[in-house]
Amino acid sequence: MKRNWTKMARRSTLAALGLALLAGVAYAGLQLALSTPVDLSVTPTTGIDGEAAYKGKLVYLQYETASGSGIYEDTLISVYADSPNPANQVWDYTGELRGARDLFVTRSTDHGVTWSQPVNITNFTNLFSATADPDGVGPLGQTTYWGDCDKPTLMGTTQTGKNAIIFFSASYNALLNGAQKKVAYPEFGGVEVPYQCTYVAWTKDAGLTWTMQQLSDGVRDSKQTNAHQTGAGFALVWQEDPHGLQPGQAEGPGDGGSGAKTSQGTDVWYTAVTRSAMNGAGFTGFPAGVRVTDNFTSRDQDNLEYGPERASRANVAIIGQSAVIAYEETKALEQFDTGKYIRYHVVSPFSQVTTSEIGFESHAYGLTSDVTKGQGWIISDPAENARRVRIVNQGTPGPTTGLLFAFVYRQGLYDQGGPADIMVRTGRKNAADMNSTGLRPEDLYPSINFSSTGTYPLPTGLNTGSDRELAAGSAKPLNMSSRLGLTADSDDDNIENALAHRGEVDGDEIIIGYSWTNDGTLARYTDLANFNFFIRRSFDGGDTWEAPRNLTNITNTKISVREPRIVKTPKNTDPARPQATGTFVVAWGTEVNQYEHLADRVINLSIYITRTTNDGLTFEPVQLLSQATVDAEDEESQLRPEPEGQTVHAIWMNTDAVSGATNVKYSRGLETLVPDSGGGDGDDDSGCSTGGNGTPWLMLAGLLALGLLALRVGSRIRRV
Repeated sequence: MKRNWTKMARRSTLAALGLALLAGVAYAGLQLALSTPVDLSVTPTTGIDGEAAYKGKLVYLQYETASGSGIYEDTLISVYADSPNPANQVWDYTGELRGARDLFVTRSTDHGVTWSQPVNITNFTNLFSATADPDGVGPLGQTTYWGDCDKPTLMGTTQTGKNAIIFFSASYNALLNGAQKKVAYPEFGGVEVPYQCTYVAWTKDAGLTWTMQQLSDGVRDSKQTNAHQTGAGFALVWQEDPHGLQPGQAEGPGDGGSGAKTSQGTDVWYTAVTRSAMNGAGFTGFPAGVRVTDNFTSRDQDNLEYGPERASRANVAIIGQSAVIAYEETKALEQFDTGKYIRYHVVSPFSQVTTSEIGFESHAYGLTSDVTKGQGWIISDPAENARRVRIVNQGTPGPTTGLLFAFVYRQGLYDQGGPADIMVRTGRKNAADMNSTGLRPEDLYPSINFSSTGTYPLPTGLNTGSDRELAAGSAKPLNMSSRLGLTADSDDDNIENALAHRGEVDGDEIIIGYSWTNDGTLARYTDLANFNFFIRRSFDGGDTWEAPRNLTNITNTKISVREPRIVKTPKNTDPARPQATGTFVVAWGTEVNQYEHLADRVINLSIYITRTTNDGLTFEPVQLLSQATVDAEDEESQLRPEPEGQTVHAIWMNTDAVSGATNVKYSRGLETLVPDSGGGDGDDDSGCSTGGNGTPWLMLAGLLALGLLALRVGSRIRRV
């Protein structure tokens, strides 16, 4: 029954898409002309093409070849995971076998025209540091668990010169010191999986060579590697769970096992380095990581670290010479309240990775320059459940408002995938206050009830004058997504639902995007409602906001938006190529909107892209980024514009529905003048309209062909 329903949904979805594409019309003006996609995850210099690429990432560097030379180069770097030795298998907590993954790097020095042969920079899949049981009480027993890399985080930009980093977790403990633990999952038949270790690799020559450093040894399970870079340096955050990765409960839109669910005592860790130090002759690596949080307070009966709270999904941003770290943390009041807070810390200077506090059994926690002593300031409503915080920022305050950054996060009364709204607080530097940094609690808007000069840590718990009770006196954050307005509480309309928040800041401007549905229950359990992607703009640092605008306009409820992107142009290094500050690119994927209780997995469809050159006032007609075919699914786009905004580089993950092969695809968009050839209003049913004037004539023939192809719905059905 489940499989039949999925086929029916896919047939109706593709039929609607085909009819919509056939409705393409003409457009006159500048438009990105997209190149034919090429495969980046081809046969590497060693090993084979495993055809199982995973989590491709992309950065764009622009740098002077030598100081004072006046000669500038551009380099694109892509990293992805793949299985070069498919016979060396590993398994996830569900027990599902797959080939162990290494990380591969490919580069382009001619703006994406050609790419180097991929190079394996980890070479872990022929090594192992642990054994584990893949079938619990089954016959296999203890089996070699080959080195396996999790998804990479790739960081580099036009301001980092030839420097970039790759930050990731892996099951191989190169120290071979016996510290690595493993976790068993009774709910999956007793399957065992080794803990992961934290690694970072850096380059000083724009990706030609890489140096690897291990940051943890598997005594706790590493997950959720996140990083940020500026011209000043690189900052890294990650979480370590003393009891091992915890499976999700399949109550949200993700696949589970992402690190959102944690064990008690899970802490966030931090390290950072300046670029001047990285490029110095004596550089030997990042400083040893320090616990940002203070959740390890005792040990359990198995001698594992333990504590009442659990921190997860941290984000970090370098702003000036400081780092802002934000994360979600459980309330540790399960008998009274469930859910999570959003907390944040400021580390200044960002490169001071030292500890000032000693906790249980003399373990160190709390960064020296963190005045909260590992506690952090709560920015969310403590009576609700807040999660998935993002930091969107810039290095220079807005000229009028002093805007530096915004916290963007989900908040609602419910947990386990329940409805929520997208909330915003901004940080602004107050020119009239000589002590203002734009990062203090006093600098947030709407305000929070904390002080940067208070005595910390504050008491925890109820009726103690605690940080929770102090946070209860904070002003409400701005509600971006509620149809009832900016001042609405999350439960004023508990039917709607919002997720997948994105954003960017530029000067005094903020643009916030999010996926929204008018009925979260219908969108989740039926195909009678769906999610579209909306944006809101503010030009005064977040004081006032335009009404939400639907960018995707998918009226066919059998299709939903997923994985939206908003990416602005980077600052220029080459003075001859100035940054187009009003230009940014938006993309989104689409998926079959399934009945959640009948769905085996996500069924991805295509990816769409559009561009604005006037701060989001108008957008170019939407195009298919992934040149959809009958037997393919596309997801996880990565966009990297060049500073002038006239060239956009994009990669995404493409899975062949027949062979099952997954590869990293690349396409380049070049600005092209499209002449007018007449046409209509461009409205359709597929999500291919942003309120512009339709489809450019140079795309029309291709879209017509794609429309006819999509109408042949039967051949695109695959077993799920």
